[in-house]
Amino acid sequence: MTRAAAVWVVAVLGAGCALSHGPGAGDGPGGTCEPGEACDCRAALEVPAGTHWVGRGSDPPDPCCLGALDGPAHRVTLTRAVWLGRFEAVAGCYARCVAAGACLDDLPWSPSFGGRDPAFAATNVSDHYWRRADNALLPIVPLRWPEARRYCEWLGGRLPTNAEWEKAARGENGRLRPWLPDPEDPTDPGIVTVVGICAYIHCGPIAETLIIEVGSYPQGAGPYGHLDLLGNVEEWVLDWADFYGFDDEVDPTGPESTPWGERTIRGWGDAAYYRESADPEPPADAWWRGMPYGVRCAFDAPPEPLPLY
Repeated sequence: MTRAAAVWVVAVLGAGCALSHGPGAGDGPGGTCEPGEACDCRAALEVPAGTHWVGRGSDPPDPCCLGALDGPAHRVTLTRAVWLGRFEAVAGCYARCVAAGACLDDLPWSPSFGGRDPAFAATNVSDHYWRRADNALLPIVPLRWPEARRYCEWLGGRLPTNAEWEKAARGENGRLRPWLPDPEDPTDPGIVTVVGICAYIHCGPIAETLIIEVGSYPQGAGPYGHLDLLGNVEEWVLDWADFYGFDDEVDPTGPESTPWGERTIRGWGDAAYYRESADPEPPADAWWRGMPYGVRCAFDAPPEPLPLY
């Protein structure tokens, strides 16, 4: 979603909300952490092998604009299952990675970011917020692509491919939102809907709820049970950002590179098939360095739990 579109989303708040706020995810600091909950750094659910839809529409995309990498629709086959994080990576787990010497202790929240866009001017995320124990179950941001990859490798996992992420969000038949029924025809370019758009802003004042505890909206779960696939933060995936082709694919990992040198991010306020691109390593003084980019890790086998407490 573009920053201008984010402001538009705020404007539709008055139209009502398809999802209601559920209980907070996981236990508080000092409580018992059950495997599979948000406090389990390796909580993951299976995305089965098989064939599914990615993209939308049957017409070639406009090559002028990198903000619409979502077409054309085509089929993808995953030849093996993947275990994708049930939740977005949380701050408490990232703090453990830093303490282990595997992750960088340099995640400054750019003060100029909020100032450039009124929708984010009063975000509840501050510089190095992840150091605080009471923020343990907030998603970790702002990650650059190499930091996201490093974190997943520390867990014993990896970045998911775009195709793996999209199957978790859309199932086999190309549903429009993780919580909606499958569409009749994923190739129809007119199937976009704003139903459930409040998942992006969590149906509350954006100044208070831009980033909230992962898993706070269980009603928004995907077809395999993954939470926050839309809403909360954007998530890095493995692939370089490029337009889809028309041909069916098997276990795709995206192009080897792209002329613009940007990676793919997923899952923030648009339909599950919407993709954007971002600089994987922006300069430390760039205003977009502080964008709310996080990650959801993938595993090639069911991972052992790693509880925070």
